[in-house]
Amino acid sequence: MNETTIKHGTIVLLLAIAILSSIIIMASPHPMQSLKIFFTGAFSSSYAAGNMLAQASLLLLTGMGTII
Repeated sequence: MNETTIKHGTIVLLLAIAILSSIIIMASPHPMQSLKIFFTGAFSSSYAAGNMLAQASLLLLTGMGTII
């Protein structure tokens, strides 16, 4: 990976987080609590982290299947 690819990836990730955060802030009656739960909820317990990894692996396999 070259430096330009890493910079573009970082910019896209930060932009996605900013857009998602703004949607949560506009749609939620308690935006700060919602953002806290969104960003820390997946890692609150070992069960939650395992569940998140199980769902993410299925999405990754589906994505790789559509590429092929």
